[in-house]
Order: sequence, then structure tokens, then C-alpha cells
Amino acid sequence: MHALDLNHIRWNQLPGFENFDYCILSIDRPNQLVDVLFHFHAHDPIVLHRHCAVNHTFVIRGEHQLFHANGKLKESRPTGS
Repeated sequence: MHALDLNHIRWNQLPGFENFDYCILSIDRPNQLVDVLFHFHAHDPIVLHRHCAVNHTFVIRGEHQLFHANGKLKESRPTGS
């Protein structure tokens, strides 16, 4: 089994969004697909948003928590989900 070493990934940041980093792995223009890694900082919620396209999430480490607009926890996705 291999461990993911986050120190060897070239992370980028969007201006104004300091609570997560991203790394674009590949862009498939003909099929309009983008593979991206996101690293969300622990205990630091991101801005409420909606996705405008189909997306697939795989939690590599920690957990991914989703919240309702009122702040109540909607779903918690553990590592491996």
C-alpha cells in the first residue's frame, strides 16, 4: 500500500479562497473532462456553492462534510467513499 504524500504535489490556490488548495491532474478537452485534486483545510468550511456540472468525489484522507445552507450537517463522507 502506498501513502499519499501531499508535499510532493504542486498545489495552487484561488485568490480569496485560502481554505483549500487544488492541483489539475489532466484536461480532456474533446470529452470536456477535468481531473482535479482538492485539499480542504481541516475544520475550515468552504463557501456554500452548487456545482454546475456532474462531478465525482473520492475521499483520500479525512472526511468530506457537506452542509445545508442553514449550517446543519447534511452528509459526512469518510475516507474511501
